[in-house]
Amino acid sequence: MQDIPGHATWRSIEAQTQGWSSDRIFHIVDEQGQHLLLRTNDSSQYVNKRDEFQWTQHLAAKGIAMSQPLDFGLFDSGRQVYSLLSWIEGKDGAQWVAEQPAAACYELGLQAGQILQQIHSVAAPEGTENAEQQMRAIYRKKLEQYRSCGHKVAHEQDFLQFLEQHFHLLADTPLVFLHGDYHLNNMIVGADDQLSIIDFNRCRFGDPARDFNRLALFSCNLSSDFARGQIDGYCAGHPEPVFLTRMAFYAAFDSFFSVLWAMAFGEQEIHASLQRTQKVWEDFAGFSRDVPHWYC
Repeated sequence: MQDIPGHATWRSIEAQTQGWSSDRIFHIVDEQGQHLLLRTNDSSQYVNKRDEFQWTQHLAAKGIAMSQPLDFGLFDSGRQVYSLLSWIEGKDGAQWVAEQPAAACYELGLQAGQILQQIHSVAAPEGTENAEQQMRAIYRKKLEQYRSCGHKVAHEQDFLQFLEQHFHLLADTPLVFLHGDYHLNNMIVGADDQLSIIDFNRCRFGDPARDFNRLALFSCNLSSDFARGQIDGYCAGHPEPVFLTRMAFYAAFDSFFSVLWAMAFGEQEIHASLQRTQKVWEDFAGFSRDVPHWYC
């Protein structure tokens, strides 16, 4: 790391091991006592990481509460790429909601929904493939992988029928910048109970409702009050029925195919993914309804 600008001023470098990112992540403290976040990856990821950094610069310029992008480049004789960001002090969102009453969790959810609206104010570049085309292509690929993966998801037909009947709803949705991994573990709550967002490394462009997939798979299980708040904050308390149906679509899609992701991490994670899939099926009453029971 010696060839990263400013390295000589760093007095502490601590690796961060939590999370699922392929990035190597470090907490840096410099000689002025300033806390920084360093993310590194192989230089083969240069274009993706450059685009991620530039889009987060665009978001930060809008005043969104998030890690501020500070510097980007290559190091290690061009073999690795780095992004340097501001460090956000506070408590992990998942830990925070576990310690708070229902009303406070709902208020945090409102903040999360309002911030997500700001993130989605950035339109996708012209020529971006529409959401239906995106998701049909992913569906074909993942369904083929699923058929040969050796694992069977319970209620398979309920999931697949619901998906195939609702692709058409994606054809004319707006296309916006998506965080890509918007859930409580990627949120930091400060001492003033204000929310900030981290980890944009799965960002992409697509249907705004797709950014609610993690809410339906993860965050709702940590706090249903937070989950309701996020929808209300995003939709000003009045979500349109078609938006909720699209949210259900992405919940079904990502939960059903999550077993493919889990296979890389062993039996324990496979079991956990199948449990989450079952929970989504129950939340939407076997997809006989478009609104999860925790939002009613």
